[in-house]
Amino acid sequence: MSVQLPVNVTDEQYRALLKIASKRSVQAHHLVEQLVTHALKPAPAPVTIVQMLDDIRRLHGLGKNDRQIAENLGVKQGRVSYQRNQMHLPVNDPRGRKSQEKAH
Repeated sequence: MSVQLPVNVTDEQYRALLKIASKRSVQAHHLVEQLVTHALKPAPAPVTIVQMLDDIRRLHGLGKNDRQIAENLGVKQGRVSYQRNQMHLPVNDPRGRKSQEKAH
């Protein structure tokens, strides 16, 4: 079952919506439907700091760089960099390869 809801937007807002829809090759009402679907998704459970540190350590061990880890965990890259530094983990290659420890 579906229900139709009237939505009041200004002409300017509608034109902007049409522009975005055109770029995405969809109709404007599909954008509104996507927003409703997104709004109704349950929020993810909060991650504890211990879990985040474990995830950073695990992903770093797989050769992921800070940007890739941040994207995977849904946090800012600066937070990953800070936590990685606190754990004394070396920077992984920007392409996502494991860093090579320099021999002394």
